[in-house]
Amino acid sequence: MSGRGVRVALLGLEDDALARTAAALPTEPVHWHVDVARRPGDGPCRRRGRASSGPRLGRRRPCRGGGGGPFTGSDPEAWRRVIEVNLVGSAITVRTFLPQLLRTRGHYQQIASLASIGAAPVMSAYCASKAGVESFSHALRAEPAPHRVSVGIAYPDWIDTDLIRDAGQHRVLRELRARMPPPARRTYAPEYVARLVVGALERRHLPYLCRACSGVSRRCEAVCRGWSRCRHAGS
Repeated sequence: MSGRGVRVALLGLEDDALARTAAALPTEPVHWHVDVARRPGDGPCRRRGRASSGPRLGRRRPCRGGGGGPFTGSDPEAWRRVIEVNLVGSAITVRTFLPQLLRTRGHYQQIASLASIGAAPVMSAYCASKAGVESFSHALRAEPAPHRVSVGIAYPDWIDTDLIRDAGQHRVLRELRARMPPPARRTYAPEYVARLVVGALERRHLPYLCRACSGVSRRCEAVCRGWSRCRHAGS
């Protein structure tokens, strides 16, 4: 986006990472330390966003950690945090910036996941949050449409990030990937996925699915049944 002349705003908890990213961009970005799961109200982020030319295009970045692991042994606070960041944080982001999008007739791009349409074991928090943001975006889409504000959804699959590398430690997820159609089991470079998302933003593309999503939900169900049988036999 910055390479296309858009002035971007970077929001997150990692101050150093935000500063390094901002310094590497060709346009003059702004960045703020923000916890997206806590409503900022009319804080500095919102006021400074209004004072600048403001993003006509908005997107929500997912939570970096997926809260992976069996639900029964998971940390309740870590599990809740994934829901708060991915689902509640998406709603807070929209509530904060929708007035600006209404003024500029902008576009909101929600980052969902392949997990929105195919739940997997040991990823209950992540899958629940991504199914929630998909439903939230579908429900939201009709409300600002009369004001010429559009809402899109991106469904990335396996991206080469810490989240996916950590998920590879679980045998059931490795088996799930092995059963997926060939394009859907690939790991994609973040830069490649970013180009696809930027293209969807530019075209105001509404539902954007990465390749080979067909049949994913069915494959996930088969793996879940097999995993359940194995655990039951071993108990």
